[in-house]
Amino acid sequence: MKKHIHKLIVGLLIGTTVFGMTGCSSNVKDEKDSVSQSVPMGRYIEETVEMPKEIKSLIDYKINKDGTMELYGYDSGNQVVAYTSKDGQSWESKDSAWLNDLISAGNQLSKIAYNEKGDYYVLYYNQDFKTCIGKLSENNKVEEIPYELDESSYISTIKVDEEGRIFVGMNSSVARINEADGSVMAEYSVAGTEGEFVVANNQLIVIDAQRGGLVAFNLESGDEENFIPYEGTLWGSKLLSNDEGSVYIINAEGVSRLVPGGSIWENVIESSTSSFGTPSLFVRQVAMKGNDEFNVVFGDIEGTYTLLNYHFDPSAPVRPTTEVNLYMLEDNKTIRQAVAEYQRQNQEVFINIQVGIREGDSMTKSDAIRTLNTQLLAGKGPDILVLDGLPIQSYMDKGVLLDMSDWVDGMRDSGQWLENITEAYRQEDGTIYALPTRFSIPTLWGNKELVNEVDSLEGLAAWAKENPDKQVLYNRMSEDLIKQFYGITAHQWMDEKGQIKEDDFVTFLESIKTLADQGVGDEEASMDTSSSGMTIEFNNPDDPAIKESVKNTLSTEYMAHKDVELHLTEVQGFRDIPYLNSAIMQRGDGDFGVALARDGGVYSPIGIIGINANSKNQDIARDIVKLAMSKEVQKVDLYDGLPIDKEALEEQATLDKDSMMVSAMPMAIEKPIQMQPATQESYTKLKEQVNKLTIPAMTDEVLMNLIIEETKGYFNGEKTASEAATAAAKRTRAYLAE
Repeated sequence: MKKHIHKLIVGLLIGTTVFGMTGCSSNVKDEKDSVSQSVPMGRYIEETVEMPKEIKSLIDYKINKDGTMELYGYDSGNQVVAYTSKDGQSWESKDSAWLNDLISAGNQLSKIAYNEKGDYYVLYYNQDFKTCIGKLSENNKVEEIPYELDESSYISTIKVDEEGRIFVGMNSSVARINEADGSVMAEYSVAGTEGEFVVANNQLIVIDAQRGGLVAFNLESGDEENFIPYEGTLWGSKLLSNDEGSVYIINAEGVSRLVPGGSIWENVIESSTSSFGTPSLFVRQVAMKGNDEFNVVFGDIEGTYTLLNYHFDPSAPVRPTTEVNLYMLEDNKTIRQAVAEYQRQNQEVFINIQVGIREGDSMTKSDAIRTLNTQLLAGKGPDILVLDGLPIQSYMDKGVLLDMSDWVDGMRDSGQWLENITEAYRQEDGTIYALPTRFSIPTLWGNKELVNEVDSLEGLAAWAKENPDKQVLYNRMSEDLIKQFYGITAHQWMDEKGQIKEDDFVTFLESIKTLADQGVGDEEASMDTSSSGMTIEFNNPDDPAIKESVKNTLSTEYMAHKDVELHLTEVQGFRDIPYLNSAIMQRGDGDFGVALARDGGVYSPIGIIGINANSKNQDIARDIVKLAMSKEVQKVDLYDGLPIDKEALEEQATLDKDSMMVSAMPMAIEKPIQMQPATQESYTKLKEQVNKLTIPAMTDEVLMNLIIEETKGYFNGEKTASEAATAAAKRTRAYLAE
């Protein structure tokens, strides 16, 4: 099997002096060497190694001391297959009959380990769901090794050494087991671990995510000898060590290294310039190949695998000489996916992603936007702008954004996109300055009559007046109601330039007040809407998109247990439909539909992307925007919105969603939510609703907060609705003029 050559050079951030590299000799005249004399040199190269196509589900991946790779997995017939490769260019089949004998007896295979003497060990679960340790005997059979650990312990990892010591990683510790009698020779207790560990420098090193670092134990006694802090993400991280005793942490943030005796982690591979930064990929297996080279098997949310080799190249520049800056106020997965794909295809360009508001950052959105605006109005700033939360209309009026209609028209004519979504951003003169890469649908679910017959906020308010004994919405705080309905109603009380139409805005405020003041008696629905008080079980825990889905939807599902007529949620994908249907079923009646669709239907644009009119890298910026809008990126379901690509949308609508099911038990509810698969009719209904959407929701959060501030006086009785509308309009004009 030929190796598919596919290289990406990935950044090495440590100083080049660590490796003793100062550039090439002055008598060498080729172009690469001339570059090396002017820029820092040395970085890792990422190279794709084609895996055997027969492997459909990965079990384990190993590299022997001689560099031979071993792959174990299930084929399409659910049989275990094994392959070896010495050069990474071809794979040879390896006997796996002993593993198939093991699973044919009703066991479930988990991990495979071996030592340098050639002894093979397996971690598996028997028919009673007990975790078992086995060793391949001389007669090619797996013989169980009894052990003295608590049978309730969940063992996730197994490693062995030449001395016959077996190390197993568990959810709260690592144990060293004597192969001869199964006795526990030492136990290394760590609270915040997933069983990930390495043996290095005669120590056992374990991740402790709760303490925020690595714990180094004495290998013989089990006593803690050292704690090594680590500032990045630890949950889900993998560990490696080389023969020199260096320890590597590998995760979505890239690769960090700690040399023996060191205390400072070196970031040797950036996530932004490698596959580690691809949102659709997550690290499944890692293996060291020599002292400076290692391989990583990535899995994606579609269940496929990619094997990548990383080796250091001292002749490659630390970072590409062409740099393109991309700015987003808050992080966006689809944009990162597009950037990662572009970097994969264009290794000579570095895309520098700038995020205005990072988690834990003290900077406010207003401050971040003000800083950005200063750069843009000075004719500078980033090349590419993700416009979510930014004053798009103001940017268009001030000439900040580049007209993209010259190439957008061709894409439109091809019929590739949902025109009702993308064409909403076309101006009257035909120009297009921004495009959404994805979208979500503000959706009301609950009372069937309200969902299907009430199409405006004032209609909801009128129904509330007619039914004072009913609670229309769960949340009745005026500020929260404004946040809920600001985006989907703004087109009714704002003109095309973003100015407030005061009379229409008064109607909006009065409707909000009616819903906020609604009387429902002494008993009100009062439940924590976070998912922290729930017991959640995932059928497919490796899929990060499912976890995102649960986080965003469960807070509304269990509200079905309360006497509330409607719930407003954002449908970000077909994954949401089972949750909606299950909640409606739990309620006993009801329906779901586009929220307040009087004008045809409002959608929430996500990942709105534009190009700085003053960018000196407009061609590159255009290519990145195109890639973000392409089926290649759109087909990847990152649970950050529905695709605007028609084919990608259709594919997501026809996928089997049974694997996405979860069960949830809110602590405040005795009866659990019974999750049910959605019907094809539900998916068809959602697709029909998508085709009716024509109006992008307002996304400028700074403007929303200004409106909230200026209207507080109305809701606490200090101002009339008209006075509050005038104040809000004045403040809005000043904001847009900045």
